[in-house]
Amino acid sequence: MKKIVRLTEADLYRIVNRVIKENEDEELFATHDYQAGKYYDTMDRRVDSDIEFSEKREFGPEDYDSFMEYINNCDTRWCLTTKRMYDAYASKGNITVGKGKRK
Repeated sequence: MKKIVRLTEADLYRIVNRVIKENEDEELFATHDYQAGKYYDTMDRRVDSDIEFSEKREFGPEDYDSFMEYINNCDTRWCLTTKRMYDAYASKGNITVGKGKRK
C-alpha cells in the first residue's frame, strides 16, 4: 500500500533547511593514543583535513558509561556496544572523541 503525502511549499522549505542545518552541525571524530593525530569520522573514515574542535574528551578503561553517553546513543560505526569491546580498545590507550567541524 502506497501513501501519498502532500507538501506545501512551506513544508518543503522547512525540510530542506533542516537537512542543510544538520549537515552544517558539528560532527564527532575519534582517535586512539597509538594513532596520534589521526582522526576518524563516524563512518570510520580517516579525516585528512584539519578539524576545528569545540570540545574534546578523553576516555580511559573506566569511562565506558560516560563514553556511551558522550557519543549520543551510539549512532556511530565505532560505537562499542559491549563493555568487553570498549575495554579491549581502552586497554591499549585512551580513546579521544571530539566534537568539531572540518576546515
